[in-house]
Amino acid sequence: MSLAIKDVYHFDEFVLDPSRRTLARNGNPVSVSPKAFEVLTYLVVNSGRVVTKDELLKAVWPDSFVEESNLAQHISWLRKALGDKSNDIVTVPGRGYQFTAHVRTVAPPDWLPASQPGEILVQGVRERTHMVIEESFPASLPAKTAPFSTRSSALIGLAALAVCAGWLWLSPTPPPAVLKINQLTHFGRVHPASRLVTDGTRIYFDEVRGGRSTLAAVSVNGGEPAAVPTPFPKSEVYGISPDHSELLVGSYPGGPPEPELWMVSTTGGSPRRVGNVHCRDAAWSPDGQKIAYFSGSGLYLVKPDGSDRRQLATTEGSGRFSRWSPDGHTIRFSTFDSDIPSLSLWEVNSTGGNIHRLLSGWREPPAFYGDGESDGDWTPDGNYFVFRSTRAGVAGIWAIAETRKFLRPSSRTPVQLTTTDSSLWSLLATQNKIFYAGDKEVRELARCDGRLKQFVPYLPGVRARDVDFSRDGQWVAYVVPNMQENILWRSRVDGSDRQQLTFPPMQAMRPRWSPDGRKIAFAGSVPTMRARIFVISPAGGEPEPVTPAGLDSTFPDWSPGGDLLFFSAPVSAAGGLLKGENGGTYQLDLKTKRLSVFPGAEALIYACWSPGGRYLVAQSRDGNLMLFDSASRQWSELAQGTTLRAPVKWSRDSKYAYSQDVEGSQPILRARISDGKIEPIVTFEQIPRADVRSYALTAVAPDGSLVVSLVLSHSDIYALEVNFP
Repeated sequence: MSLAIKDVYHFDEFVLDPSRRTLARNGNPVSVSPKAFEVLTYLVVNSGRVVTKDELLKAVWPDSFVEESNLAQHISWLRKALGDKSNDIVTVPGRGYQFTAHVRTVAPPDWLPASQPGEILVQGVRERTHMVIEESFPASLPAKTAPFSTRSSALIGLAALAVCAGWLWLSPTPPPAVLKINQLTHFGRVHPASRLVTDGTRIYFDEVRGGRSTLAAVSVNGGEPAAVPTPFPKSEVYGISPDHSELLVGSYPGGPPEPELWMVSTTGGSPRRVGNVHCRDAAWSPDGQKIAYFSGSGLYLVKPDGSDRRQLATTEGSGRFSRWSPDGHTIRFSTFDSDIPSLSLWEVNSTGGNIHRLLSGWREPPAFYGDGESDGDWTPDGNYFVFRSTRAGVAGIWAIAETRKFLRPSSRTPVQLTTTDSSLWSLLATQNKIFYAGDKEVRELARCDGRLKQFVPYLPGVRARDVDFSRDGQWVAYVVPNMQENILWRSRVDGSDRQQLTFPPMQAMRPRWSPDGRKIAFAGSVPTMRARIFVISPAGGEPEPVTPAGLDSTFPDWSPGGDLLFFSAPVSAAGGLLKGENGGTYQLDLKTKRLSVFPGAEALIYACWSPGGRYLVAQSRDGNLMLFDSASRQWSELAQGTTLRAPVKWSRDSKYAYSQDVEGSQPILRARISDGKIEPIVTFEQIPRADVRSYALTAVAPDGSLVVSLVLSHSDIYALEVNFP
């Protein structure tokens, strides 16, 4: 549904702004999913009449097949968001829904013409007023009026100045306003998490093609992107020098887990290494004398020639996206907390002091993976700081006024500029624009045709990511991603008899059929909770959690007999149920509820049993695949590689284990169990479509063919034109 609606709608104590995709209650933002927002907008715009279910489905999901139950779930979320005003949305049995609250249509100040005589603007609402001015004139005027004294004139002037100053003080600075949004690229291959940097005429970014990230640039006004040549097989841009002559680039040559830091000239020439620095982020200071970067849990400074390296601060969580203030006195950065995986903004001064978290307690605590505040940037004049804030998968761009205007009351309260239904990460602020990479992930399934050695469509219209087939080959379970709405479905292998099994706020991943086909295990998460393993009947019903609430449980698999569930979870070096960097494979006895680490797998993850039940494959921390033979009760190495995708997929006869190398052409590899021979089966080049950005092995079909999830190219650069007062 197009939300190109200029009017703003007031009902009860709510304000709905379709153009900015915001809903606020008494001035406080209310988080709703993108599709729920569109449902509410359609109902509000059509308030006072019954909107049929079919009309709503066609308006909000014009190009998708959506069950009525999905619409009902969105209505349920909206009623929860409206709280005590939930009865504003009335269900009309057998027909649809009606929005019954009194709605006022408001023209936002950005588009209002100057007021006319007899009108005033009250919070953007145009209302007629009747003003009576009582005029009193004396019967006659004196023939001569004595002139004002100089002192009287001065007093009157001071009084007038005081009135003006008071008026300025009482009238706050108008907030920043988005004027329009432009799409700069249309090729869909911008890396979703790419940093954006500019030399004033071009935007530099990471382009992803076939799983490989390389440098590219596009005009700040949009157009056809051009490659930026580098000698690196895989790279990512971090920053640009103050004189715009060199880019800071991370290169992945293999070896250490963090990329090497290089400088690449914007005008050509050989790159040069920055000392022996390995990092995942870097930013030049405004004076060009220092580079800030993250490595491990530390924030460091180094000179451009690689000398004088020193640690500035230690971060809580994994630090990223450092940005210097224009005056060079402050560094702000984002951290990722893996406890309940969320993002937050932090600040430290350039000498390493006064490190603290920004915006603590500003919004409700993050509840979903990736929620929080991050990826900020200053406008060049330092007057505003813009950043990304996400709740329940709804990403928005916000701004903080950093400086106080003359005679204006100061406010550090963030102002929301816009929300988007795209995945939103890095922001780049200029004096009147905010650039960002927006990704609307679209998936399709494909099956490898062994005769043609090419991928052909599978289950058309099913935009799934995680797929698993029942042991009898009659059924398939899969997860359909849509922002934070990861929904578990099941159907027959021909796509018929589809049924939705989970509903938001549950987020489902990695479904696995039990050997007898009577249950499906999956990793699921709900707000404010760690991921757990759930079990559900393929006929539907309430998912049953089977792992402890405090244990982060992912990647489930069934034992050959179906009496045990295997899964990955964090463990300490001693093997306890503690948070740590190591991973472990656990087994849960479904009858006794006894939980234990599988012998020899204390530091192995992503375990997967062979269909025949003899072998178990798991992955080590360094990326190697380890094979457990239940006959000998021994572990051995099956394959090496730091970039192998897990978990493996088994051939139906248990003779081969399939994995995928995520680098380069992303080959799918087959390991023969009998002798460990590794051979490539297919590569990205065998996908005859230009709109595919990458692909992932997701299942082996009952006929033995490989099923992959294609990631289509829908990631581009956008520019918000903003009026910063």
